[in-house]
Amino acid sequence: MVFYEMEALSMRGAVPLDVRLVDLIILSALAINVSCEIKFDRRNQNLTDITTETIPPGTNIARFGFNLLTVVPANYFPADPAFTRLHIDHNDLSTIHDFAFSNLQNLTALKLQHNLLKVIKTDMLKGLFGLRQLFLDHNLVHTVEILAFSDLAKLEKCFLHANRLKSLPQSAFDQNNLPVALNTMNIRSSDLECDCEMVWLKKCDGTWITVASNLPTLCMGPAELAGRKWQNVTLQEMETHGKRLGLNHLKLHGGKGRGMPQQDFHNILGVGSWL
Repeated sequence: MVFYEMEALSMRGAVPLDVRLVDLIILSALAINVSCEIKFDRRNQNLTDITTETIPPGTNIARFGFNLLTVVPANYFPADPAFTRLHIDHNDLSTIHDFAFSNLQNLTALKLQHNLLKVIKTDMLKGLFGLRQLFLDHNLVHTVEILAFSDLAKLEKCFLHANRLKSLPQSAFDQNNLPVALNTMNIRSSDLECDCEMVWLKKCDGTWITVASNLPTLCMGPAELAGRKWQNVTLQEMETHGKRLGLNHLKLHGGKGRGMPQQDFHNILGVGSWL
């Protein structure tokens, strides 16, 4: 079923209205702009196979939430420049094929939260060059593979909390295609540990990353640092004492909706030596 939602935009701002044909004529006469958003809504339909659905041309947002989907195949989604938002949240997704979203180069928001995903594979998010918001929270993710976020240069918000992550290595990003607009990345996890791959986060602490929580943020190891607060452990201690340091909360942000300047991002990550 396709839902058409129209919103009349006055000269002073957006005013939601139920618009009929006569209203459109009147609004046109008054020189008031009208925008139309087309939604393909298949929530709560007990769907088990997404390929049985045909997304109409011109659709702006497709919703497949709260179904029984387990797989997202490759090349199912149409290459439609109007298609900007996709929701496949609250399903049983355990498999997303490589290049499943590669046709969606204009997609700005992808919701995959509350599923059963375990690995963010290198080619799973390929082609999402315009993506700004990525929701992967409340899955079973324990691994983010090398270059998994390599095409997400415009990413602003990424949610990976409530998973089973133990590490978020620098190699998930492309050193030549960094998401400099990134202002929020939440990887809160009780399983999170910090080995040598996580030292880069410590280097960013106090710049575009804030490590904070209402709960104590304690080191899980190595033995010399176990039980100490993250804020009190120095970078030198991390580099000297060992390989494994754990946090129960970690949030990356740029503050007030602004990301890192390109040069600062490169300097902090030490681009050129981290892949």
